[in-house]
Amino acid sequence: MTPDYRIYQYDTLPSTNQTAIEMAAEGAPEWTVVVAKHQSAGRGRLDRKFYSPEGTGLYMSIILRPRIPPSQALKITAAAAVGVAETLESTFGVRPQIKWVNDILVEGKKVCGILTESRLSGTDLAFAVLGIGINLAPPSGGFPEEIKDIAGAVTNQVSDPQAVIRKFLEVFYPLYQNLTVEPCPFLPAYKARLCCLHRPVHIIGAEGTWMPGIPVDLEPDFSLKVVLENGEVKSLRAGEISLRFS
Repeated sequence: MTPDYRIYQYDTLPSTNQTAIEMAAEGAPEWTVVVAKHQSAGRGRLDRKFYSPEGTGLYMSIILRPRIPPSQALKITAAAAVGVAETLESTFGVRPQIKWVNDILVEGKKVCGILTESRLSGTDLAFAVLGIGINLAPPSGGFPEEIKDIAGAVTNQVSDPQAVIRKFLEVFYPLYQNLTVEPCPFLPAYKARLCCLHRPVHIIGAEGTWMPGIPVDLEPDFSLKVVLENGEVKSLRAGEISLRFS
């Protein structure tokens, strides 16, 4: 089962998310999908750049208009993470893991980043734009020096992005329809793929500050429960974690 979607395909855009945000603000309907073969200014969380070379990746943004409070917008990212992981597993036979909150790893390397950006109407959620970037194959010449140790690709061969889009929408649609169901029906699937539970991590804040700790559980709202080195227990709703391998 898939939604009634419409795809807008571009050769290149600065950012599919930015284009989708502009379209949503002008009234574009839910399930409008913006796809580009290349992004010149792709971005991830905390205003980080997202490397988006032509010919080897899938870069898309989806306009959503969920009837949920802004405080629950994290569930959109979580549902998308489950959707991407299940799509890649069924399509390519890989075993994806989720790095809280928005990265998909294959064999320890990041192959996908997810960025959900929302806009408010008063205190309500006017719309959300779900951005997904997937490294389907390695870029010619390899990844740039600054990310070559952490970035990876799903396969070694270029795949049909349209087929991956269709499969993702098929998988994501029922997850999205369950955003308001409590307890969240896709939380167990998300938690089962988390690669960081019970492993030492650095909790890195937006300003670059960090604290060592160990994630011990996933809360019902997808917050990450972490025990710090000093024994303090924190529930993280935002920020970035970086795995610390020993």
